[in-house]
Order: sequence, then structure tokens, then C-alpha cells
Amino acid sequence: RGFLKLQREQPEEAIDDLTEALELHPYDAMNYYNRGNAHAMMENYQEAIEDYDEAIELDPDDAQAYTNRGSAKMKLEDFNGAIDDWDRAIDIDPYDPSPYAKRGALWNMLDQEDEAIEDLNRALEVAPDNWPLEQRVRHMLQEIQIG
Repeated sequence: RGFLKLQREQPEEAIDDLTEALELHPYDAMNYYNRGNAHAMMENYQEAIEDYDEAIELDPDDAQAYTNRGSAKMKLEDFNGAIDDWDRAIDIDPYDPSPYAKRGALWNMLDQEDEAIEDLNRALEVAPDNWPLEQRVRHMLQEIQIG
């Protein structure tokens, strides 16, 4: 139920349901992951990181938990921590375009153009057809190359 509320963009209600689920099943990494997503949706990034930490402790091969924790760390300006998490996500699943795109966006923000271009191109290389972020990544690449 918490996951469905998260999908319906009701993060407060999702957190309540996922907290209850964790009281019943404290070793369910997915509930921590989803509650982390709900916290991130509410811009409670430190709480999101704490939940992603728990999810990763229970399932250290969850690339998405590393990807999302990296995003939360970036919001808190822990850039090295974000890059470390995206590196780990890529190590686990080198065919997921999201951590490349996120790391590329951060490199761009930090004026590391060569690294940004490399990561954004890699994201496009591994992205599935009709990847929702494809146009955004292409636009970012264009801006870097023009600018």
C-alpha cells in the first residue's frame, strides 16, 4: 500500500504505510528503499539517505538504492559521496543509464566538461529505446558542446 501511495505522489501517506510495514518486516530492503524515495520526494534528503543506507545494508547489490542515495547526497552538496554512490551503482549495473546521466550532470555543474560529456554519451549508449531522459541528456550535451 505504501508503494502505491508513493506512485500516486502521496509521500506522507506512503511514509506512514512503509514505516508500519517495516515494523512488521524490519529486514525488507525494498520498504526502506521506497520510504527513502518518499522522503526524497518531500525533499527530506537526510532521512532519504538514512533509509537508502538501511536498504543497502540489507541488499548491498541494489544499484537503484545507490543511484538514489547519490541523488540525495547531491542535493545536500555531498558531491564526492554522490559520485562514489553512482560509481558503485555503475559497478553493479553498467547498463543502467541513470547513474551515468546523474554523474554527468554533476560533472557539468562542476565545470568538468570532459567527464560530463563522457558520462552523458555513455548514458545514451546504454539507454533503452524511448528512455524518458534521452532528450534531456541530449540537450545537456548540446549545451556543453556549444558553451
